Amino acid sequence: IVEGKQHLHSIIHDHGVKDAMLHGLSIVNLVSGKLIVTREQGTSDMLRRSFQTIPELSLYQKRLEEYCKSPSSNLRSFSAFFKNGASRKESLTLRKIKHVIKKHMSQFTMGLSDKPDAWQQCGEFNEATGTFDFSPDKFIQPLKDRMIFQIQFQEMMAHTQLFVGYVEELQLAHEKRNDLLSGPVAKFVAQWVELHWHAKYSKYSHGLLD
Repeated sequence: IVEGKQHLHSIIHDHGVKDAMLHGLSIVNLVSGKLIVTREQGTSDMLRRSFQTIPELSLYQKRLEEYCKSPSSNLRSFSAFFKNGASRKESLTLRKIKHVIKKHMSQFTMGLSDKPDAWQQCGEFNEATGTFDFSPDKFIQPLKDRMIFQIQFQEMMAHTQLFVGYVEELQLAHEKRNDLLSGPVAKFVAQWVELHWHAKYSKYSHGLLD
């Protein structure tokens, strides 16, 4: 744990840390909330191309940011959070974030937990050492085959008339929605809501003045 910004700066720019970042090390800056991705050749590009935001996490992040605006929130100070913990609402949000992350990470172990003994298919028992030797290739290859077959199926399906018809339905629905939003009915509703909102706000304002 660093004692200040100066110490934090010295760690990030340390020659040993910079060298480690060339060989797979990534840094999570808890002060700024930023991720400094490894500069290992090939790894950084792979992470950028495969990165996808998780909508649920973005929503929970905004919720925590709202909680932090409260002066009584322990999330504003690490020492206060360490001593007193989070509030019930904050704890619930943090647990939900943990659940979303766990659910997201579990997809990378797909196949290992399908059955109690599924892991045995991803390696061999070493009689010489009496231990189980995990084989990454036996774990990855079935996943690659499954993805290739799925892409081939999607490619075939995309050339069918049924799929083309589905895309046309999406296009028509989009055009219909735009027509409704920009049509006379939508404008009438918007004008009606605006008129009544101004009237209600004006009445409320006069009541406060009285």
